[in-house]
Amino acid sequence: MMKNNWTKFAIQDIVDPHDRYSLTGGPFGSDLKSSEYTTKGIRIIQLQNIGDGEFKDKYKIYTSEEKADSLSSCKIYSGEIILSKMGDPVARATLIPDHLKICLMASDGIRLKVDEKRFDKKFILEKINAPSFRSQAETVSTGTTRKRIGLQSLKELTLDIPPLPEQKKIAEIISGIDRGISQTKNYLKKLYLLREQVLLKLLKLDSSSQTLEDFGFNVFDGDRGKAYPKESDLRKNSDCLFLSAKNVTRDGFNFSDNQFITNAKDKEMRKGRLEKGDLVITTRGSLGHIAYFDDLVPFPNIRINSGMAIIRSINSRDLLKETFLKELLVSNIIQDQIKYFAFGTAQNQLTLNILRKIRIPLISTKNMRNVVNFATAINRCISSYELYFEKFKVLKKGMTSELISGRKRIKV
Repeated sequence: MMKNNWTKFAIQDIVDPHDRYSLTGGPFGSDLKSSEYTTKGIRIIQLQNIGDGEFKDKYKIYTSEEKADSLSSCKIYSGEIILSKMGDPVARATLIPDHLKICLMASDGIRLKVDEKRFDKKFILEKINAPSFRSQAETVSTGTTRKRIGLQSLKELTLDIPPLPEQKKIAEIISGIDRGISQTKNYLKKLYLLREQVLLKLLKLDSSSQTLEDFGFNVFDGDRGKAYPKESDLRKNSDCLFLSAKNVTRDGFNFSDNQFITNAKDKEMRKGRLEKGDLVITTRGSLGHIAYFDDLVPFPNIRINSGMAIIRSINSRDLLKETFLKELLVSNIIQDQIKYFAFGTAQNQLTLNILRKIRIPLISTKNMRNVVNFATAINRCISSYELYFEKFKVLKKGMTSELISGRKRIKV
C-alpha cells in the first residue's frame, strides 16, 4: 500500500534531465585495458571501491587524462551515486567522495546523477541500498554464482519517494547518525595507531630478537596424518566446535556462525584440539589473524580446521608470556614479517617452517609487563569505542529502515 503522498518513480525518472550521461554504465572491457592503467592521473572507480553505502578507498588505480577524455561518457564526479552491476550484493551503491573531483568508472559501475531539484541524493542512496530495492535488483539480475544486473533492467526498477522536504529531513537524520559512525571510526583508527606506536617504542627498548621456540613456544598445525570430519559429522550443536578460518578474525574469535563435531569423543577427532593458553594463527587466505584461547572463550572444546596453526607453550603455561605474545602477533612487527614471507599465487600461504623463523624481540620481564599493561589499558578503551560503533550501526539500520520505508513519518 502506497504511503500517503509518496510517489513511485522508476530509476530512469529521477535522473538529471540536463545531463545526457546522468544514468550510464562504465566502458566495455576492451575500451579500458590494464595496460592503460597508470600510477597517477584520473582515478578509476572499480567494483572493489563500491561498498554497501560506503566508498572503499583502499583500491587505487588510475589512467591518463587523455584516456579519460576519450571515455567522457563514463566519467563520474564527486557527490554522485555509483552502483555496482555485480554482486555481492548486486546494485549496491555509494557516493563518490568529495576529494575525488573527476573519476572514470570501470566496466562494472553505473553512474546515477540525481535531479536535485526534485530529489535528495542521500535519500535516494539509502533507498537504493534498502532491502526492498535490493530484492527488485536481485530478481532481474542474471547469473548463478555471481549476480549481474544490466543497465536497462536497472532503469526500470522503482522507488517510492515522499515529497522533497521530507526526503531532506530523512536524509538529515541519517546523515547525523553517519557522522557519529564516521567519528567513532576515526577515534578507533587513532587508538589503533597509538597502540602500534607505543608498542613499537616499548619493544625497541630491547634490541635483540629470538624465535618463537627460543621464547618457549612451539608451532604446529594439529592436522598431520588424520582425516577431517565428514559432512554428516558436522552439526550446529554438539560438544566440540570445529574451528574454521571464518571464526578467526583480526579482532580474535568470531562465533557468529559455528559448526560442531558430533563424534568429538573419537580419538581421531581429538587431534588438533586447542588447550587453554593456545594462540591460533591463520595460514591461508587472510593470513596472520590471531585468536587467543583463554578462559573467556565460551566453548571449552575446540578443534582446528585446516588453514591455521597452533602456537602453544612448550612447558607450563605462562600468562604474562601468552598475553604479551598475543599483542605482539597482531602488531606490525610480526604482521610485516608475515606479509614478507607469505607465498602463493591463487591464495597466500604460510608454512610451519616460516612461522618458526619469525623473529620476536628478546625482551626483559619488566618491559614485557609494561607492554601487557599498556595493551590491556588501550584495548579496554578500544573495546568501548567498538561497542559505540556497533550501537551506531544498529541504530542506523533500524532508523533507516523505519524512515526509508515510510513506516515512521517525519513532520516537516
